[in-house]
Amino acid sequence: MEIQQSNLIEVTEQLSRSKFISEGLIDEIINSILLIVTNVLDVERSNVWFISKDQKTLTNHLSYSINQGYYKMEPIQEKDSPNYFKHIQSDQILVSNDAYKDPKNFEIKDNYIALNGIKSMLDVPFRLNGKFTGVFCIETTSKKRNWTIYEQQFVISLAHILTLTILNHENNSNKKSLEDLLEEKTILIKELNHRVKNNLSIILALLKNESHKSKDDFHQDLFGNIIQQVYAISSIHQSINFTENFNAINLKTILTDLLGNIQKSYGNIFQVNIQLHLIDMMVDVKNATSLTLIINEVITNSYKHAFKQNRNNQLTISLSKDGQSNKIIIQDNGDKNPFPLKKGQGTELNDSLIEQMDGTIHQEFQEGLITTIIFD
Repeated sequence: MEIQQSNLIEVTEQLSRSKFISEGLIDEIINSILLIVTNVLDVERSNVWFISKDQKTLTNHLSYSINQGYYKMEPIQEKDSPNYFKHIQSDQILVSNDAYKDPKNFEIKDNYIALNGIKSMLDVPFRLNGKFTGVFCIETTSKKRNWTIYEQQFVISLAHILTLTILNHENNSNKKSLEDLLEEKTILIKELNHRVKNNLSIILALLKNESHKSKDDFHQDLFGNIIQQVYAISSIHQSINFTENFNAINLKTILTDLLGNIQKSYGNIFQVNIQLHLIDMMVDVKNATSLTLIINEVITNSYKHAFKQNRNNQLTISLSKDGQSNKIIIQDNGDKNPFPLKKGQGTELNDSLIEQMDGTIHQEFQEGLITTIIFD
C-alpha cells in the first residue's frame, strides 16, 4: 500500500495538538502513538523501549500488535547484544528492510527477530537533554517492507512528540515538587512567625504584670515604653501571618494596627483627631521592624508631650512616594517648641535605626512637630 506524504503530515499535526503532550501524560501518548503508527503505516507491530539509568538494559514500556493489542515484552540486555546497543545509542535510525539478514541485527536475529516472526524493522532512537533515552520500533511480520523516506520521517516525528511529552512530564513533575517545597516553606514560615508572635505575647503579658508593681511614674513610663515597643515588633509578625509575600510587608497595614494600639494605651487620657493619608507602601521585611519602632517612638512622643486634655489634639500621618524613595510624614499640633531636642534613648535609637537603613529622619517645628522620614 502506497502511503501519501500528505496523510502522514496530517496525522502528525493532529497528534501534535493532543493535550497529552502539554500535560506530560507519557502512558496516554504512547498508547496513542502505537495505535496510530500501526494503522497509518499498515504494520503489524510497534513498541516503545526505555533505557535504564546505567544504559545497560532496554525495558519494553509498551507494545501493540493488530493481533494481541497492547502487551509487554521481556527486557533486552546490553551484555547480550553489545553491537545492537551501540547502533541504537547512536543518532542514526536503524532501517532494516530485511531484518533477519541485516548485519546490525545479528545479535538479536534469533531470540527476537525470528522468535517474533519479524520481516522488516524500523528503529528510531530518541534522546532527552542529549542523552539516549529509548527507542521507538516499527515492525512488519506479514511481508518485507522497503521503508520510504516519508515513512522514516513520520516515525521520527512521532519519536519527537514522545520526547516532548517526556520532557513536559519531567518539567511538570519538577514544577509540582517546587510547588510542594514552596508550600512547605510557607507553612514553616507562618508557623515560625506564629510562634514568635505567641512568645512576644507572653513577653507583653509578663511586662504588663510587672508594670503594675511599679511604685513611681518613672518606672511606669519606662515599662509603658518597652511594652509599646514590643507590641510594635509583634505587629510585624502579625502582618506576616496574613500575607503570602514574606519579602515585603505593607507599611499601611502595620501603621494602622500600631495606631490602634497606641490609641488604646492613651485613649482614656485624651482624645486625638487622627488624619491619615496613606498609600500601599511595601517595605522590605528587614527594614519593617526598624521603621515600625521609629514610627512608634515618634507617635508615642506626640501623645506624651504634644497632646493635652481639653484641647483639639491633631495628628496627621502620610505615606507617599518622593521619586524613587518612600516618604513618611508625621505631624502633631503641639503648641510647645521642643527644640533644641534633648537626645534621649528614643532619639538615639531612631538615629541608629534609620542609619542602618541608609535613610534620613528630619524634625522641625511649624505649628507642631513635623517628622519626615525618607528611605528607599
